[in-house]
Order: sequence, then C-alpha cells, then structure tokens
Amino acid sequence: MTSYEEASLLVYNHIEYEVLVSVAQIELLIENLVLSGVSNDEILLILSNDLVNRGRIFGSFVNGVTGATNLGITSSAQIAEMLTYINAGYDRFKWVAVSKNPCPQCASRAGRIEAKDSWEALGFPRSGFSVCGAHCKCHLEPYDYVGKDTVIL
Repeated sequence: MTSYEEASLLVYNHIEYEVLVSVAQIELLIENLVLSGVSNDEILLILSNDLVNRGRIFGSFVNGVTGATNLGITSSAQIAEMLTYINAGYDRFKWVAVSKNPCPQCASRAGRIEAKDSWEALGFPRSGFSVCGAHCKCHLEPYDYVGKDTVIL
C-alpha cells in the first residue's frame, strides 16, 4: 500500500466488515430469541444491555472499529515514511521485525532487502500477508539501515 487512498479504502473495508458481521449477529440473536419465545420487549432489553455494557455483539463491534482505526493510523504513518525514503532517493528497503516473538512469516523476512515494488508484491507490513496481519509491528527501513534486524518490544 503506497497511497492514502488505498489506506482509506482499507479502513473502509474493515469497518464495513465489522458492520456486516454485527448486523448478522444481531439478526441471528433476534431470530433465536423469537424462536425461543422471548418477547419483543425482552429482546429490546437484551440488545440495549449489550449496547450499554459493550457485550458480546456491540463490544466486538467497538473493538473491530478500534482496530480498523488503528490500522488506518499505522498505515498512514507507513505511507508517509515510505514516501519520505523514496523522496530521499531510496529504492531498496530492509525488513525489520519488531516483536519479542515475530510470526513465522515476519521472522523469515527479518533483514531481507528488496526493492519497494518487490515488497509491495510480497506484502508490506500490516498488509494481511502474514499470521499477524493488521497487528504487525514490522517496518521497512532503507537498505543501509544498520540497526538490528529484529527489535524486541
């Protein structure tokens, strides 16, 4: 991902997913409660309590939207960082794994140097290519970066 438009679309897709999942969960809960003979007033109370207390359905929705927001922030920072490096004349980048226990995919990339286009085709950090997905903390640094290939948090 190398543009803010792509980052915006990524966040939109994640939020849309959370909305669709939440709507499906609410519809299923209502259907199951109706089939079990629960009154409409009680169903409204159950859903209201879930909303107020961030229960199973609405708590999951809030967590999902929070995750999408965090993904948008980190993706925007990653794009700004990459554009800064490119404008400084860098065209190759080193993968730096940032975790005490990086996922297998990120661990195998630690220290590897590739062109920007290659990293884009293989998957940037947080792009979803790896087990850690949007939770990835890895970075691409200029190829001549002399710090550690794996940074322990």
